[in-house]
Amino acid sequence: MNRLLASLLRRVVRKGDLTITDAGGVHHHFGDGSGDPVRITLADRDVEKAILRNPELTLGETYMEGRWQVADGTLVGLLTLFLNNIGGRSPSRFRHLTRLVTRRWAQHNTRKAARRNATHHYDVGNDIYALFLDEDWQYSCAYFAEPDLSL
Repeated sequence: MNRLLASLLRRVVRKGDLTITDAGGVHHHFGDGSGDPVRITLADRDVEKAILRNPELTLGETYMEGRWQVADGTLVGLLTLFLNNIGGRSPSRFRHLTRLVTRRWAQHNTRKAARRNATHHYDVGNDIYALFLDEDWQYSCAYFAEPDLSL
């Protein structure tokens, strides 16, 4: 299992009984073992990264895509386990914690990645610029508070 995801789950899931079987078949236990056990199985390794990036969105999306399944217990039981552990903390607190844990990984930018990103964003040809630049390839923008104002 992804070390960052395991670290996040250890910090969040302190009460309850959660077992996650990763795509390699390894079981990971979280919580104090109390309550009804909930066990989920991950279908692929990339689902771990997806959930780390934005757990509030991708937990549901990846479930609907069949990339993880509830093997023991229920989906409601899993969500209840998470809500019981988040307690009075808002989901935005959970999101903040996730970002802190994953920041280094998400912001890692090698020279190769920087070159690829720049190429993707700027080496797009002239056709796209012709759509919004004038004949001199200039761009300007103005805000008009009233419809009858001009430059």
